[in-house]
Formats: sequence, C-alpha cells, structure tokens
Amino acid sequence: MAGLEDLSTEERAKFNLGTLVAQLMNDPKTSLQTKKLLKQGRPELVFPELDAEEAASRVEQKTQTQLEELKTALRNRDAREALKEEDAKITAVGLDPKVVRKFMTDEGINNVDIVIELFESRQALAEPSTSQVGPFRFEGVSQDDLKAMWNNPVKWREEKAYEVINELRGQKKRA
Repeated sequence: MAGLEDLSTEERAKFNLGTLVAQLMNDPKTSLQTKKLLKQGRPELVFPELDAEEAASRVEQKTQTQLEELKTALRNRDAREALKEEDAKITAVGLDPKVVRKFMTDEGINNVDIVIELFESRQALAEPSTSQVGPFRFEGVSQDDLKAMWNNPVKWREEKAYEVINELRGQKKRA
C-alpha cells in the first residue's frame, strides 16, 4: 500500500479536497450547503435530503401564496360588508349614500356617523320652525290698507282712529 508520500502533488490535492468535502458533508452545520454546492457543480449528483427540502420549500411557498390570496379576499369581503352596513345606516336616516360618500371624500372625513350627524343638524337648521312661515297677514286688512300703512304710518293710524270713532258714534266717514 502506498502512503501519502508516494502520491503526486495533484493526487495529494485531490485526496485532501476529498477529505475536506467528506468532513464538510458530515458536519451538520455545513452539510446542506456543501451538498447544494456539489449539486450546483455536478447536477447529476443525487442527494435525497436536498430534493426533499426543495419540495418542502416549493410547497411552503405555494401555501404562503395561497394564504396571502385568502387574506386579501377576506379583507376585500370585510370591506364590502362594512360599506354595505354604512350604506344601510345612511339610507336608514333618509340620506343618499352617494352624496354622503362624495362629501366624505371631498372633506377628508372617514367617519360616517359624524357625517350623518352633520347632515341631520344641517337639515334641522334648514327646516322652518312652523309650517306656516310666510309674509305677514292681517285679518281684515286689505292690500291697499297695508300699502297706505307702510307709506305713511302716522296718517294711516289717524284715518283708522277716525273710522273707529265714527263707527262708535254711528256716523259715516268724513271726507
């Protein structure tokens, strides 16, 4: 049997590299990386644990992708349901959801309850306090009398006073 001394420099280098590779493959810390490097250099090499890890990695990546898609779908569904609930709340108080949404976007308000309260308070301010708000009406006073009163209130008051006094005396109106 020949010893290391009998080997050429190239043979000794190969032997030393082989020993180094064997040590690296047996070390749990470097085993996986060494196998990956060897497979990269020589694709025909087969390492079952590497193939199993790659398969597990692919399955994990696929599962992660599906999980993210599911989370996105759930968030979208929750957002749609929240919008439907807000629209129902808006409609329940007699407002148009499109108008309220546009107002919220224009004003940068994110809370529907605040906008509903604002619209209701505006509505309350806009509604008349009585149902018969209009120009003043005097019972028994004609439009001509009103014009005369506004044009010269003192003269109108005096004429009305003479009319009342004359009616009380039973006389007719003086000219």
